[in-house]
Amino acid sequence: MTTKNPFPGMNPFFEQQWRDAHARLITYLSDALQPQLPPDLMVRTETEVVAVGAGGAAVVYRPDELARWLEIRDTGGRLVTVLELLSPTNKMEGEERDRYRRKRRAFLGGGANLVEIDLVRAGASLFPEGVRQVLVGAGACYAVGVVRAGRPSEHEVYPVRLRDRLPVIRVPLRPGEPDVVVDLQALIDLSHERGRYHLLDYRRELDPRLSPEDEAWVDQVLREHALR
Repeated sequence: MTTKNPFPGMNPFFEQQWRDAHARLITYLSDALQPQLPPDLMVRTETEVVAVGAGGAAVVYRPDELARWLEIRDTGGRLVTVLELLSPTNKMEGEERDRYRRKRRAFLGGGANLVEIDLVRAGASLFPEGVRQVLVGAGACYAVGVVRAGRPSEHEVYPVRLRDRLPVIRVPLRPGEPDVVVDLQALIDLSHERGRYHLLDYRRELDPRLSPEDEAWVDQVLREHALR
């Protein structure tokens, strides 16, 4: 039995342990970005906290344990780029989805670059209609979208099919500065090995279901790696 990621790209069984996978990927993504940034920029993990209640009886809570994202700021505190690693709760209909959309609009309205990484198949796409059409046409089940500051109507899209290697993505900084690059596949493979995800239940049926052809391919890959 291998301890390495048996898939050439995203491991669809990560969603069994998405809370842990999300936390690992956020950390590894931050570690990959930090050494590449100019000396006056820094990447930090942010966590959403919401106050609810009437008058002075407000209660503070975290609406989703996975509501963490990365922000790149300069030493003066100016927000340059936001990186969001989407979770199933972001993509499900309801208050969490609406809250995410409001946060997204606030980032773009404030002039920040936005990088959205969607590596979960559950839920409905949060990308704009034009991007969704591109993804459907490409047969993609995962995607990365990049919106550069000042051009909120334009999207750079990385469609990813189940059998594809995850892309090396370009993360924009300030105007005139070169993008920094991140190899998403390396981060997934690192999460798999350090998280001991070879111990996931690889006999469980995936939800959402795959096409019959992809189910057969997944079964073949897992048998080749003695995981079924």
